[in-house]
Amino acid sequence: MRAEERLNHAFTLAESELNVPRLIEPKDFGSEHLDQKSVMTYLLTLLQALPHDRSALVGGGDEAPPSAADAGETVAQPKTPPSQSSDASFKVERSRKSSSSSQKSGAGKSRSKKEMLKEYQARLEEVLAWLLEAEDQLQSMLPVCEADVEIVKRQFKDHEDFMVSLTQSQDSVGLVLHRGQILEQSDKLNTEEAASIHNQITLVNERWESVRQGAMER
Repeated sequence: MRAEERLNHAFTLAESELNVPRLIEPKDFGSEHLDQKSVMTYLLTLLQALPHDRSALVGGGDEAPPSAADAGETVAQPKTPPSQSSDASFKVERSRKSSSSSQKSGAGKSRSKKEMLKEYQARLEEVLAWLLEAEDQLQSMLPVCEADVEIVKRQFKDHEDFMVSLTQSQDSVGLVLHRGQILEQSDKLNTEEAASIHNQITLVNERWESVRQGAMER
């Protein structure tokens, strides 16, 4: 089996078994213009999808690693994906309802498949990178320490900042779902491409809901 065939087999397994979107293709590795950002985003997404025990990664002991809250530092918030102005002014829950009418607009018809896919992939990578940061941020938050008022204040401020970041990112996540649905339902893609995008937006939606629910339950 050639190197390209092995890569394709690995990507196919990751996509079918772990729902990891195929952000790169095997042939890209032979190109002089390999997009390093796409490679890193794919690897981070794959790592996050693999089942693993976070405690085992820090020495296998029962003692948790020191957190920023213990050190008296403010936990860094995940960077919010760039705002997408007027066409992003809808909520995630309404993205599917609005996709049908948006697909019929004249602007979408005049754009080529290559342009639409390029824009969608760029925004997908931004949202996946943000989700990775948000998931790590959420997992690093410690249970509320009621015995120390100062620690409680810091934890409250960290959680408040996280919720602000979540709210600001909602439009960007919704836009990726919206654009993905337009592409999936259009006649520009073949069956394999449409299935790949369906898996991608399903993964984004599931991870977004997981982060949102986790933040609300704290």
